[in-house]
Amino acid sequence: MPDSATHCRLTESALALIPFETGDNAGLIRDYCNYPDLYFSEPEKLAPYTFFRDGVQFHYLPDTPCNELYRYWSADPEHGIHRSRPFINENFLHACAGFRHYISETVRRFRLGDREEGKKYLGVLLHVLEDSAFGLHALEGPGGTDVFVLNRLMESPLLPLEFLTEIRCPDLDPPPYVARSLGNSVDEAVMRLYAAYCRAAGDSRKCCFSFVMNCLRNQREGNPPLIRRMFDNAVCLCADVIATVYLLAAGTETPPRSCLLSDLEPYRFPVGGFGAYRFRFWETDRAYGSDGAVLPLKLEGEHGECVFSHGLSCGTHYHGDLCYRIASGVFRSFACTVGLHPASPAQGWISLDIINRGTVAESFQIGPECRSRAVRVNAPSGDFGFRFRSLPGNGIVVVGDPVFLPEKA
Repeated sequence: MPDSATHCRLTESALALIPFETGDNAGLIRDYCNYPDLYFSEPEKLAPYTFFRDGVQFHYLPDTPCNELYRYWSADPEHGIHRSRPFINENFLHACAGFRHYISETVRRFRLGDREEGKKYLGVLLHVLEDSAFGLHALEGPGGTDVFVLNRLMESPLLPLEFLTEIRCPDLDPPPYVARSLGNSVDEAVMRLYAAYCRAAGDSRKCCFSFVMNCLRNQREGNPPLIRRMFDNAVCLCADVIATVYLLAAGTETPPRSCLLSDLEPYRFPVGGFGAYRFRFWETDRAYGSDGAVLPLKLEGEHGECVFSHGLSCGTHYHGDLCYRIASGVFRSFACTVGLHPASPAQGWISLDIINRGTVAESFQIGPECRSRAVRVNAPSGDFGFRFRSLPGNGIVVVGDPVFLPEKA
């Protein structure tokens, strides 16, 4: 739970990683990065810089509600088994709406020559990202974790969350990192920022759990490295955002680059699958056997087994989606190999749809006699991804070397 001084320090450290001149940032460091906390005491003054969606302030972003993914199902003879309630990723919707608003407003003000006004919008965005990656609030958001779970599950004379509220920003040097742009358009920046935000928050969430356990075990000497990790997560994330808005405002394009699907963040994902995936969503660059052992990403093809350095795995169930929101005009094509891991039993067929621009681009089946298939999609954009249909426990799906190639090579 960063205090005002911590937000100031994180913002100052992020600015130190920008490889070009950004002007006088005294107001951004001292005041603007604290606007979300000050809104309730100065609502009239700060209302222009405060974005709401569905009555929720862009500050503490909603958790991802995952119950609909594994708890609520119904069955009927005509249509089979299907979800009783739709999965709506509130964190994705709120985060992306806020990211788009604040990036757009900052860039617009910069282009109008009113850089100081633009920095007020930038300060709000930095504050939210700093909250998400440094301290207690990393327990909330994209992972769907209730912030009070530690207090409810641990038998302790002390409230575990009290330890996390005491975390403050130490006098650390910025990490050895050079900030880079998240994209050449607002839409691309939002797409990449959501993934970066989820990664930073997810790693800092692990730090929070380890921090609490160290306190309860009287092993506090292990906590400074955890604070350092959270500090680096927040500072690097904010530095990339600062670089992005400056380069977008100046019209400076960065060289196009390919992108792995595993570097992006899905807004809809499967859960409740086979074996070790019963309570897992998806895994990056690895798979899990039924005994929980870590396995390489592997598929059987016409010429034998192939091992992939990068990709995703997930378990099969009645109904599973792995869907992303892809910015238009960024990528020329997408290619991967999809199939069943050799460790899967594959006792039946899995129906698979490839989704592009919100519609089915291709449909096929994988199973005992056809365990993998190459996929290629031209001009991927909009709602994009995979839709699986199968009986439960029918195997582990692997998406091997899934790569987007840039529009301009």
